[in-house]
Amino acid sequence: MSIKQKFSLIFLTIFAPLLCLIIFNKPCFADNEDSFLQFDEQDSLFSSDPSYVLDQASIINDSTQDYVNDINNNILDKLKGKPVIAVITSKDCQGEDIADYSQKMFDKYHFGKGKLDNGVLIVINKEDYQVRVQTGYGMESILPDIYLNKLIVKAFTKQTKSRTITKGNGQSGGGGASATVNVAGEELVHHKTYSQGTEELVKLITQRIKDKVPMDSRANTKNTTSDDPYAIVAELMQSTMELITGFALGAIPFIFLLRIMLDFIKGKN
Repeated sequence: MSIKQKFSLIFLTIFAPLLCLIIFNKPCFADNEDSFLQFDEQDSLFSSDPSYVLDQASIINDSTQDYVNDINNNILDKLKGKPVIAVITSKDCQGEDIADYSQKMFDKYHFGKGKLDNGVLIVINKEDYQVRVQTGYGMESILPDIYLNKLIVKAFTKQTKSRTITKGNGQSGGGGASATVNVAGEELVHHKTYSQGTEELVKLITQRIKDKVPMDSRANTKNTTSDDPYAIVAELMQSTMELITGFALGAIPFIFLLRIMLDFIKGKN
């Protein structure tokens, strides 16, 4: 076997699969948590919107999950810093205290945008009827622990003077605010489902954030120019050119790979 054939064989067995992986930018192995907060850093042929709900306890219906995703993609995404509201449900918090479990999940997924630390996490422990909201440090002044406690009570329980719930501990500091409420099972089941309570809580938190966080100036500019026909044509032409350029750049490696394969086949004959 000639040196050229050896080089071709090495390329086909080692570099060709790596090259295809880089071009298509698609993970080979799926995570057990599917698309939960799996953001694409850049657009690709296989890009998809992330999910902001991880329903491990199977208590949040599709409509509420769509609502939470829509809030993040179409409302919070237009605010300065692009804050995030995520929801995680668990059957028993893996045997941990809900505070410890929430902190672990918060650290794992890094809610919020980088140094802004402006994420909000809602955790529901189905077994113990507990609802907890935890925020990053950037949200502490907007959603202090006492306010969070009131929002959970309002969203998940009856609006009566005599409540059969134990108001949980609110605490701030250590990187954010948090509040936990123990909701009586009978009151929750007969008054609202977990889906209804979650949707209302997300709505209340979103309204508070909208009142305190200004619009992103870039989002305003985009909305202003979206009605301009010239801007629309220019944006369409730019997208078309980017698409053509992407296909052209993607074709070059394939042509190179095909040439090596043909050379290898000819050399073998």
